[in-house]
This record gives sequence, C-alpha cells and structure tokens, in this order.
Amino acid sequence: MRVCVLGGGIAGLMTAYYLLERGHKVVLVERQPGPAMETSRSNAGLLTPSQSLPWNAPGIVSQALRWLLQEDGALVIRPRLDPAMWAWLARFAAYAREPFYSRHARATLTIAALSVSEVDAIASRHGIVFDRTANGIITLVRNVADRDAARTSLDKIRSIGPVCRLIEREEALALEPALAPIADRFACALLSEGDGSGDIHKFCAGITRVLANAGAELHFGSSVRGLRSERGRVAAALLDKGEIAADAFVLALGSASRQLARSLGFSLKLYPVQGCSVTVGTKGWPMPPKLPVRDARLKVAVTPLGDRIRVAGMAALNSGSLDAPQRWYDSLRRALDWMFPDLPRDNPAETWTGLRPMTPDGPPLLGATPYANLWLNTGHGPLGWTMGCGSAKTVAGLIDGDQPPFDLRPYRYDRYRF
Repeated sequence: MRVCVLGGGIAGLMTAYYLLERGHKVVLVERQPGPAMETSRSNAGLLTPSQSLPWNAPGIVSQALRWLLQEDGALVIRPRLDPAMWAWLARFAAYAREPFYSRHARATLTIAALSVSEVDAIASRHGIVFDRTANGIITLVRNVADRDAARTSLDKIRSIGPVCRLIEREEALALEPALAPIADRFACALLSEGDGSGDIHKFCAGITRVLANAGAELHFGSSVRGLRSERGRVAAALLDKGEIAADAFVLALGSASRQLARSLGFSLKLYPVQGCSVTVGTKGWPMPPKLPVRDARLKVAVTPLGDRIRVAGMAALNSGSLDAPQRWYDSLRRALDWMFPDLPRDNPAETWTGLRPMTPDGPPLLGATPYANLWLNTGHGPLGWTMGCGSAKTVAGLIDGDQPPFDLRPYRYDRYRF
C-alpha cells in the first residue's frame, strides 16, 4: 500500500519509519526544507515516561491565575477575539477534575511507556547518536512547604503509575554535583529515575537518513494546501507543487492539522500553545550538569545536550503567532543563571520558539477519522518527543488493521463530551 504521511516532525517521521518497516511504500511531505524544523527543533529534549502527565491537573486553574499575575510567569495569555482559544481554555478547565484527569493521565503514560524503549532500540539499530542521557531527571523542591506539596502530589500520582521518589538534598548533590553552588536554595528534590533526555532534532535527522536509504519518497519544502476527497475517502494531497495520490494518508502536521481537518468538515480540538528555549554552549564550564534538572517554581527544564545546555519553558496562548518578545528569552536565561550560576555568561546562545499542538485533556489524537483512509497522529503537546515513537507505532498498526493492547477511546478525535 502507498501511504502519504503529512508532516516531517517526530510524529510524521516515525509514522513513516514504522510503515516502511511493515512493507508499505511511503511518501512524506514537509513544508520546511528539512526534518524537525518546527515543534521538534529545539524543545526541552526531555524523555519522561514516568512523568508524562497532562498539564490540567486538578487545581491548575487557580495556579494558572497566579502565574498570569507574575512578571516572569510561566503562562501568558494574549487576549484576542479568538473563539478557538477561549473554547480550548473552557475545555481545559472542564477536564481539570476527576475522574477525567486520572483517565487521561493513564492514557498519556501508556503511550509514553511504549515509546521511550522504542527510541533507544531504534537509535541502537541504526547508529543514531543524539546526546542521550538516561539516569533520571531531578526536580528541585525549594522549601518545607513545597516538600509537603510534593509529598501530597506523589501520593496522588502513585495510583496512576509514575515512578518518582523524594530525595534529600545530599543525594541530589551526589547525583548532580553541578547543583552545589545553589545547595542552599533548595530543600530536597524529586527524582524520576526512569527518565532522561536527548536531542530530538539529531534523532529526527538520523531517522530521515534511514528513511531515505530505505526508499521513502521525501518531499521537503512542499506545503500541503488541502486534501481532495471522493466518496468518503481522501484521494490526494494538494501541494503547492502539484498533488500526491495514495491509498492512505496520515495527518501529522502538529497544530496545522486542525485547518486541514476543518477543510474536510470535521473538527480537531487542538490549540497551538507556544513555547520557547535558549540553548547555550558549555565551553569553559569545568563542571556542567550531567542530568536534566527542572524547577517547579520557575516552570523550566534545563537539559544537557553534549557540549550545549538548553533551558526551555513558557506556555503562551498567542493565537498561533510565533512572535516572542525578547523578555521571554531573558526570563529563561535568568532561570538558567539562577539554577547554574557557574555557566560562563558570554558563551554563544541560540533562541527558539515553536507551537505545541495541545489537546485540552492531554492525550494525543490517534487513529481513525470520518474518512476511511485518513488517519491522525497529532496533538502531543509538550510530550511529542516522549510519545512520538509509541504514537507512530500505534497508528502504523491501526492502518494495517491491528488492535493495540490498550483502549483506544482516550485517543479518539471525537472523544469530547463538550
């Protein structure tokens, strides 16, 4: 069967990979000149199978209101006449309660657990080097009050499945000596031992080489303008440079997926939530960190990536705009300097901003659509790197008629009650 995959980020590339592995002919279309140039370009790089929880935990609404009042708050909402944004926020708040949250958390954790083992197996099979760490992620806990809140949170999520434990400051410093300069700034830490990190862009570049060598037809620099349908099926993808016919199609265009779905008459409950990162070289730093470190107060993640270190954060509802004021990057850099004051200040830095395709409840949109030969693999939000391989493997199997060993209902595009 000839399958056309629309999108060249982690979701699209891995879907193409698994389809080729199953013996299909694959065509991949991506508007950028190379792979993983948008959402998958410079995100935090965290691989978090044990902490892949939806953002809308119970209590998030009051917490989000506090962030909005902070000058360097992790959340930015730019008020606009944008009905899609307000509808998404209403659903986000509505699903931030039980039993919705626990059900959706189990769905994201299920895909994440399947996914990360695949990352390492594929990288080993094809010799892909991507600055991998696999010895855990540390989350700083500032004081006794935060320690009590962390214990309460752990008690709640243990029933869902994440493996994470509270460790004393001394153990955190032994695991990550680069935290010594701020030893007096945190009381203890959370350690998620099964988690790690890696450069998603390097991994995607390696997968692209594998696809090319395996005979995939790769169309970089080609934008999808629409889909032509006939009798309940998609007949062709309409590009700015002609059209591509295929037996089946996979919509893996991130936030742009909702426009194509709308053109076919159905709705995807997605919204583009903007994130930012700053990546700095570590030259001249005698003791850079070995593990990713997160700060729950600052809502940032700091990830070592070979001879670089990356700080990522922000959640901006900006109507799909990629405008990012300099103060956002300055805020991230201040967070990096707070956590690692020994980092040389004059090392070159690279900034990035991208749009996370987020569903209001957490799980991605996977599987069937109203069109018999159109499939979804989108809506991974901030967890595309963590869930990318598992989602792609699942969708490739569905195209072949396989049924995964878990309930598909939490991933359906039409699962929403309101």
